[in-house]
Amino acid sequence: MTKLLSLDAARALLLEGVAPTSTERIELADLAGRVLAECVSAARAQPPTALSAMDGYAVRSEDVARDGARLTLVGEAPAGGAHCGELGAGQAVRIFTGAPIPDGADRVVIQENVDAQGDEIVIPAAQTGETFIRPEGLDFAATTVLLGPGQLLTPARIALLAAANRADAAVFRKPRIAIVASGDELVEPGGPLSPVSIVNSAAYGVAALCESLGADANVETILPDDLTESADLLEAIAGNDPDIIVTIGGASVGARDLLKPAFEAIGGRIVFQGVAVRPGKPVWHGRLDGGPLLLGLPGNPASALACAHLFLAPLIGVSLGCDAESCVQLQTARLFTPLEANGGRETYLRGYVTSDPSGGRVAHVDQRQDSSLLTPFAAANALVRRSPKAPPARPGDVVDVLVLNSSAPA
Repeated sequence: MTKLLSLDAARALLLEGVAPTSTERIELADLAGRVLAECVSAARAQPPTALSAMDGYAVRSEDVARDGARLTLVGEAPAGGAHCGELGAGQAVRIFTGAPIPDGADRVVIQENVDAQGDEIVIPAAQTGETFIRPEGLDFAATTVLLGPGQLLTPARIALLAAANRADAAVFRKPRIAIVASGDELVEPGGPLSPVSIVNSAAYGVAALCESLGADANVETILPDDLTESADLLEAIAGNDPDIIVTIGGASVGARDLLKPAFEAIGGRIVFQGVAVRPGKPVWHGRLDGGPLLLGLPGNPASALACAHLFLAPLIGVSLGCDAESCVQLQTARLFTPLEANGGRETYLRGYVTSDPSGGRVAHVDQRQDSSLLTPFAAANALVRRSPKAPPARPGDVVDVLVLNSSAPA
């Protein structure tokens, strides 16, 4: 009987030797959701010079330090323009938000505090406190390193690149993932069904998870329960140069579970098979010299999705430059649902996490844990972890949770 590996040991073997993908330079408009592969520094300061933070009048502080100051208007500084010349004593410049502060000025008086009278302005009350000037480099200075490798390019980070005058960035190439399900009983969604048909659902859920994590995923053909045909199809898929092949089902010990011998028939090497985790005991991993690595997931859809979060998510993360230790980060929550003692395998229960009034996390475990059920998974936002042989747990006990936010590296 094959000894089951612990989850940590299996994951370490899966990630062993996995390096980030090659890099490519992508234009700013296409960077959303990509992962940086370089340090990005500012090409200029932001703002590049002192700017007005409000619509109003640029003045010298000494001229408005008393009530009733009367100043002469000598020009205007619109956004995108500037006032030429230095501001002298008793002078003011009409200025708008985002316009450069004229030389000699050190304060903006907001227009609500000014009485405009033709070529003059009167400032009824002395001006102290906020100057309403954004100094040069308030956001960042020129050459400041703003972002680094492994960071997901969110909308705000893309705006930051643009503000730093960067038109493109080097990112990790999206890992290419080929997903294949196995079994004559499977049919594609939307096709004709017989009483014994099972719709190929897991493959599309796993593909969606891959895409959400920054990979390119493609659902390939369904492998038949025939060793030769399966081997030929696997070889053809491997020849299309994916980084990872994910198989679903066909990995147990039945006479029609042919994926492992089919993989070996094309020169693949089995690295491990069987993990002491529930759901996920049938998970296996193989490597093909000069070709893609393979991750085999269970056939039941809920098991496949749970194991995709436990194994495939960190594999994609490492391929995108994420540190292996940070790819699967458990958080803690206080249990709402009482739980029975756990068996000998590390267990992940579908559930959801909410916040309590104090801001803490509360973990609710769904009572429907059958590995074929997708409805509980569709309602879940977390997997609640139970360690091997954990004793019964009561409401209020602290448990580990894996939050299913499906995000790429932070």
